Amino acid sequence: MMKTSLLAIPALVLLASPVRADCKYPTFDFFPEKNGGVVVDMKVIDGAPCTHNFAEGPGYKFTSVGIDRMPEHGALQREGRNRFVYRPAAGYTGKDFYGVKVCATKGGAKGCSTIYYVATIE
Repeated sequence: MMKTSLLAIPALVLLASPVRADCKYPTFDFFPEKNGGVVVDMKVIDGAPCTHNFAEGPGYKFTSVGIDRMPEHGALQREGRNRFVYRPAAGYTGKDFYGVKVCATKGGAKGCSTIYYVATIE
């Protein structure tokens, strides 16, 4: 069964559409104009890929979206303007860590947020 979830974020919209139902993480908020970050814990079963799609929310204009930190036990690739896919290394189990940095403007404010994903691969 394929599962798709929509994560509504007040600042921006992040569409989480895992390729399989084996990549799960909770809804979270981030606000680039506040220059902060967020840590997202996620579970990855059987080496499933995790897809992260970023879209501008109301009043926001992206200035850049990119990889901030590469994972040590897998690969993170840009597969579209604001789409990133994480794939754990074949056969790896344990923790991995990677980050995506989103910079945007909102009215006269501008800044960046970094979303750090902590993946538990089972």
